[in-house]
Amino acid sequence: MNEQLQPDETPRPDESGKLDEHLDQSLAEVPPAPLPDSSAHSVMDTILKTGVALVAAAIAFVLFAPAIMPGNGATRSAKLKMAERQRLIEQAERNAKPAATKRG
Repeated sequence: MNEQLQPDETPRPDESGKLDEHLDQSLAEVPPAPLPDSSAHSVMDTILKTGVALVAAAIAFVLFAPAIMPGNGATRSAKLKMAERQRLIEQAERNAKPAATKRG
């Protein structure tokens, strides 16, 4: 690899991936190195990003779910109000039945 380059030749990487000993040349004359295959990286990146998103969503759900759901006191209060309303309706029906039988 110590042979002289012709003026129209550009240095090429050797087997170890290093450029020849021509470090004094302009970068414009050095050919670009090929990029590694990124398809394997993109699949792994997609899997990693999906996993991170799922973990973040689970954490957000655990943190914010109690704020969205009604508390037990509110649920009991609503049940008590519905039971009281149902009792009043049944009482009104019982009070209305004897009056209806007297007419008929």
